[in-house]
Amino acid sequence: MILPIIKDIRQNMKMTQAEFSSYLATEKGVKISRGTIAKYESGVNFLSPKTIHKLSRALGVSDFYLSGCATNLILSLLYLAYYEKRIQMSPNRIKELRKANHFTQQQLSILLKKEGISANRATVARYEAGTRVPNEDVWNALAHIFCKDIAFIRGQGLRKENIEKAQIFLLLSAYYDNHVTLSKLRMDISRILSLSGNKNTADSFYDSENDSYKSKDYVISFWKDNFPELFDKDFQESLNGKTKEEFLNAIYIKVHSHYEKLFQKLPNRKIIQEYLAKHDNLVSIFLDKDSTSEELVIAIDSELKLLKRIKDNFFLVQ
Repeated sequence: MILPIIKDIRQNMKMTQAEFSSYLATEKGVKISRGTIAKYESGVNFLSPKTIHKLSRALGVSDFYLSGCATNLILSLLYLAYYEKRIQMSPNRIKELRKANHFTQQQLSILLKKEGISANRATVARYEAGTRVPNEDVWNALAHIFCKDIAFIRGQGLRKENIEKAQIFLLLSAYYDNHVTLSKLRMDISRILSLSGNKNTADSFYDSENDSYKSKDYVISFWKDNFPELFDKDFQESLNGKTKEEFLNAIYIKVHSHYEKLFQKLPNRKIIQEYLAKHDNLVSIFLDKDSTSEELVIAIDSELKLLKRIKDNFFLVQ
C-alpha cells in the first residue's frame, strides 16, 4: 500500500499534527483536523482525489507527489523548498516585543488569557521560536497587548539587528555605485561631504576593480562619523519594521535635513541655491530618456549663463 507523504512534509516543516492542522487552516485556508491528519498518515483514512488536489495546491506540490507515488529522491530535492518556507515563518517579533515590555513568557501567557486566548508558557515559547504558528485570533490579541500592527509582530519589514548594516549599504551604494534611483540621495551626500571638507577622503576609498573596500572598518567608521544622525539609537529604532521604500525615504529625509542645516550656514547661499536648482534640472533632463536634444541644450546654456554670472560677481570683483 502506498501512503500519502503528508507525514514527511509535516516533519520536514518541524510541526506537530496539531500545528500542521493550524498552519493549513490559518495560512492556506484548508481545514483538516489533527485527528484526520493522523488517520491520513497512518493509512486508516484515505485522501479523496478532491482532497489530494486541494492539499497539493496549498503545499505547492503535485497531486502525484502528494499521493505518495513519488520517490524519496524527489522528497530530498523538495526538502529545501519546505525548509525555506518554514524559515520565513519563524522570525516573528514576539520575543523581541515581550522583552521590550519586560514580560516573562508566563506573564505574556496570562495576558493572552485575558484576551480570550488559551496559551500556556510552553505555547508562547513555541510561538517565539516559530515552531508553532499563531492563528488570527492570537495575532490580534498580540497586537492589542503590544500596541503594534500585526504585520510588524509577524516579522515583516526591516529587522532591528540588520538596520545598521542596511544603512551602511545604502550610503555606500548611493555614493559609489551611482544608481539612478538613488541620484537625489547621492547628490545630498556629495554636497555634505564637500561642505565638511571630506569628499576627497571619501573618493580615495573607491576601487573600481574590487568592492572589498566597502567592508573595511576604517571606511565604515568614516561614514558613521560623517553621518552621525543616521546612527542615532532613537532614529535606528524608528526604522525597525520599515519596508524598503519606507527605509529609503526615511534615510533620504534625514540626510537632506542634514544638508539643509549645513547649507543655511553658507554665505551667498541664494546664488548657490539657484545654481544647484539649475544643475539638478540639467541632470534630470540628461537622465530622462524622453528628453529632447533641444531641452538639453537649453538647460546647458542656462547653467553656463548662471556660472558666468557667478564668476563675474564673485571672482572678477575680487
